[in-house]
Amino acid sequence: MLTSDWSASAAEVFLLAMKELPYVKVVGNRTEGIFSDMFEFKLPNVWIVSLSNMQFFSTEMVNYEGKEIEPDFKILNYKKDKSDNLLLKAIELLDKATDENVYKK
Repeated sequence: MLTSDWSASAAEVFLLAMKELPYVKVVGNRTEGIFSDMFEFKLPNVWIVSLSNMQFFSTEMVNYEGKEIEPDFKILNYKKDKSDNLLLKAIELLDKATDENVYKK
């Protein structure tokens, strides 16, 4: 899975679930740390307020709200880079996993 510090909300919930699978590796940057959907409502004075109203836990009962999910392989892309280092690492990991599965058969 590719992540960045822009990965938030539903992307983080999906990532939290996917990380439980033994063959999933996370490549990129840490996530944003904002999991919950917002509960929006109007106050009597007509102000609109929103509150974080959900909690998401890993299987180890860790709540990552306000924290980040760290990648297995922290790789950042920069404007000066000539190639997409994140994508290259993901392809490398996929190639390695494919080779290992071929040899198991």
